[in-house]
Amino acid sequence: MLDSARTLRSVLAAACTLLACERGVAQLFSDVTSAPMNTVGLDIGASIGTGMCAEDFDGDGDLDVVVTAPGQVPRYFRNEGAFVFTDQTAASGFTTLLTRSRGCVAADIDNDGDQDLFLGQHHEFPTLWINDGSGHFVNEAMQRGITSATSIWGACFGDVDGDGWLDLYLANRGTPTGTAGQANILYRNVGNGVFQDVTSESVTGQAGLAFVCTFMDYNEDFLPDIYVVNDKGTNQLPNELYRNLGGFQFEAVGAAVQANDAVDGMGVDFCDVFCDGGLDYYVTDLPPDHVFREWDPVNEVFVDRTYPLNLMGQGVGWATQFMDYDNDGWQDLHIVHNQSPNFLYKHPGDSVSAWTEIGGNQLPSEFQTSAICSDFDGDGRIDVLHRMLFSSNPSTPGVRLDRNDAPPQNWLRVELEGRVSNRDGRGARVEVVALNRRQRQYVRSGIGFMSGGDRRCHFGLADAPTATVLVYWPSGNWQQVDNVAVNQVLRIVEPTFVMPDAPALGGINTLELLVPHENGAYYLTLLSGSDGALTPLINGLSLPITVDAITGSALTPGNGLLYNGIGTVANGTARSYLTLPVLPAGQGMKLFATAITVDPVTAGIGTVFGSALQIDVTP
Repeated sequence: MLDSARTLRSVLAAACTLLACERGVAQLFSDVTSAPMNTVGLDIGASIGTGMCAEDFDGDGDLDVVVTAPGQVPRYFRNEGAFVFTDQTAASGFTTLLTRSRGCVAADIDNDGDQDLFLGQHHEFPTLWINDGSGHFVNEAMQRGITSATSIWGACFGDVDGDGWLDLYLANRGTPTGTAGQANILYRNVGNGVFQDVTSESVTGQAGLAFVCTFMDYNEDFLPDIYVVNDKGTNQLPNELYRNLGGFQFEAVGAAVQANDAVDGMGVDFCDVFCDGGLDYYVTDLPPDHVFREWDPVNEVFVDRTYPLNLMGQGVGWATQFMDYDNDGWQDLHIVHNQSPNFLYKHPGDSVSAWTEIGGNQLPSEFQTSAICSDFDGDGRIDVLHRMLFSSNPSTPGVRLDRNDAPPQNWLRVELEGRVSNRDGRGARVEVVALNRRQRQYVRSGIGFMSGGDRRCHFGLADAPTATVLVYWPSGNWQQVDNVAVNQVLRIVEPTFVMPDAPALGGINTLELLVPHENGAYYLTLLSGSDGALTPLINGLSLPITVDAITGSALTPGNGLLYNGIGTVANGTARSYLTLPVLPAGQGMKLFATAITVDPVTAGIGTVFGSALQIDVTP
């Protein structure tokens, strides 16, 4: 039962929204799919809409679109630029008719540099489409171990154990009759995109009426936790948060951290909303409200701030996504309301003021559950792609693409390429420092509802001319890139420090540092006899070795152990040379090596590695 005060607040909020519509608002978006502007080519007819995905499937730098519908093969639209798409379904390899298609999410499951595609179904076998890099796909679900014909509505990818391979979690909606929940599934990627069901040992197989799931590292320990959003939470299972304990072991902590919302949960997204540290999240629900929870770092719980911030929503909520629509440096919030106007809440720029709904009557009011907020024309402004369940407007061809018409401001989009971490960088935390604040986002998977968007992290920068970018990789590696120019897609490759060949006694061994973004930086190669204790640096960073007598000796000029241990990075590369003498006392010992870079102008640290390179000194 809803209390009367809560109901009254909802009525007042709805009245305020209607008044705002009547007053009118500035032009925010333009529908480029409805007549007379329908030149984009995204026409799939009046099919019943389910999942869709926007990613760069052919590697040309812009976002292509895959759209699903029950009883059809997936449709693949290649982005030609400037809001023009061409239907490439016939050449895509999509031939399997999906009778009951649902969730749709992309990821590079085999670390070959392109985006593969997972498509769930409702009590039919799911499909896992492997991309050859050109936007041509082959369904290999069965041979790669994805064999569960369950009620898959939601899916997300994340590297649970930090081995560099993306694992897969599936949110199941319920039994075929819909009267009871069905256990969710956790698949481990054992390498090269081959999966093994580890649900039972992980204790993540709750049996609620799950709609969506996402890897959300709520305590920011770089072990990806799992957040599950359930429907009918008042009489079935509420939402649940699983804390990652390592080694594919989890514990349910939803109640302990106040994340077990008993709602009709349908969509989810999260980020550091107020740029103050900690992850906050939003879940959509039935009227009269949705749920916004802010992380309280003191008590280590999520606090409900829905009503104080005027974030109740209005209609039946589905997909939701944080997006800085005007690039002012604060994450706004888009919400899909089925058959009610979609909302766009404007971030007020602080953590106490009420948010204002600014969409007015410009956003769709259709039979709709899914939407993707991404930049489809590459102009640095976030557009919105809507998927209609079925269209009440004959001129709307199953999908609607709204072009962002906000006045241009500076922006930065960060794309990661993992080398030790998974290739996508899923789970990495990206921070951008500008405008006298620190914006923080994670490379996410599974947000929204039944759909997946651009994995790259987009930051609005207002009038800031440059920015500093920091990346906390899932591997534990850390790097900082200073004086980054705005209005670009910044591609950051994870740094590596390796010994390319096996250690050789009596010979010269190469230690190779690759830091593509740090030409001209100073570097130090450091040796130690132990990695058991960490040596603190600054900002919570530590060296993965103990500084000892070996460290000092190897940095002494003219030493016979390490040559070129100090120098300058050139062409993104630096090499040091280690001589392992043939001495009886040294047989069987271990050395540990790491490297660090320093900016020659600011003296700031550029790269720190999360673990040391172990060198076994053997005969």
